[in-house]
Order: sequence, then structure tokens, then C-alpha cells
Amino acid sequence: MNMQIDKYTGEAYDADVWYRGEGGCWVNKQTEAEWRKRAEAREAARREKRNAARAAKGKPRRSPSSFKRSSARYARYLECDCEMSFGEWLKYGWRYGYV
Repeated sequence: MNMQIDKYTGEAYDADVWYRGEGGCWVNKQTEAEWRKRAEAREAARREKRNAARAAKGKPRRSPSSFKRSSARYARYLECDCEMSFGEWLKYGWRYGYV
């Protein structure tokens, strides 16, 4: 980047990209192909940074499915083989040491 100060407005601008044309209007030096090339390079850099951060964590983005808490609770209810319904077991089972 070649930042310069505009003598008319006092604003900073990138002299590699912009210049004052006839009549004092701004003209872009870049072609559309150059602009796309730079945009793709920026996106690739962002993607690399994001992938490096994920790799640094050392684990996959989503954890593998595991035995959920509610399923484990229902399995404990089935193992206790008590004469209560599941709702009663949830409500009162802790009194009897089932939950």
C-alpha cells in the first residue's frame, strides 16, 4: 500500500489503486481481474487462518454422538427395575437412591 494524503480534501488514499483524473474525480487503477485476484487472495488467507485455528484446538469441529444425558437417565430407570413409573422415578427416585 502506498498511502498518500489528498491535497484537496486531506483524506488518505492508496496511490497504488486510485488517482485524480480530469475534472478532479477519482479513477481506479485496478482492473476487475486484479480486484478479483486480490479478493480471492484475502479469502484464501482468511480460510488458512481459520483452518489453522481449528487444527490448533486438536479436536474435530463436531464431537461424535454420545450417549445423551436423558438416554442415560432412562437406562438407569430400566436398570433399577422398580415398580414406579418413569415420571414417579424422576420425581421421587432420589429419595430411594435410584437417581
